[in-house]
Amino acid sequence: MEIIERIKKLHALAERNSSTEEAASAAAKIQELCFKHNLELEEILKTSGQQKSPYVKFDYLMPDTTRADVGWKRTLFGGICKSNFCSTVYFPNSTKMAVVGQKHNFEAVCYTFEYLTREIQRLGIEHIRQGGFFGKEKRRYFQGFCEGAANAVYWKLANSLKQQAAQTTESKALVVVKDKELDAAVRIHFGKTRKVSRRATGNSSGYSDGTKAGQNINVNRGVGSSSRTLIG
Repeated sequence: MEIIERIKKLHALAERNSSTEEAASAAAKIQELCFKHNLELEEILKTSGQQKSPYVKFDYLMPDTTRADVGWKRTLFGGICKSNFCSTVYFPNSTKMAVVGQKHNFEAVCYTFEYLTREIQRLGIEHIRQGGFFGKEKRRYFQGFCEGAANAVYWKLANSLKQQAAQTTESKALVVVKDKELDAAVRIHFGKTRKVSRRATGNSSGYSDGTKAGQNINVNRGVGSSSRTLIG
C-alpha cells in the first residue's frame, strides 16, 4: 500500500540521521500522512460508491519486550492506536496486544510504534551515559525515563489528533465517523471492556527526564472478559 511505503521511507530517513530533530520531523510527518490518507479514502469511497475496508481484529506481539518494559510499551502502543483510528486490548502477563481497526491503519500503528520505541530507548541510553548511572540505579532510571517519555508521547499524539480534526469540516466529520465505526467494531469483537491506569515503577528522576524528552519528540507531524483490558 502506498501509505505504508511512504512511511517506510520516512523511517529510513530518520534512522540515517543521528539528529533528534530529524527523527522527530519524520515522526510528525508519519502521523500527518496517516490522517490525510484516511481523509482521502473517505472522500474516494464517498464519490465512487466503493465499500470501506472492514474493521477486523489483529494480534500483535510487541517485539523484544520483557516484564520490565511491557507497561510503558502498552501505554505508547495504546496512544498510537488511538491517534490512528484503532483500539487495543491487552492481555495481562503477556506481551500480546489485540487491535481492532482497518488494515491500513493497523499497519501504520505497527511501523510508528516500532520507530518511536527505538527513539525513546535511544534517548534513554543517551541520558544514562550523560548521568553516569550504574547497576540497579541505571535500570531504575531507564525504566522511569521510558515510562515518562511514553506517557508524554501518548498525550502529544492525543492533542495532535485534536488539532488535525479541528482544521476543516471534513476533518471533524472524519473523526466522528471513525470513532462511531470503531466503537461498533470493538463491541462486536470484545463486548464490554474496562479501562485501567497504571502507576510508574521506575526512578522519579528518570520519569521527569523522560517526560521532558517525550515532549520534545515532535509527534504533531477493543472489549471482553476480565482477562482483557481496553487501553486505547
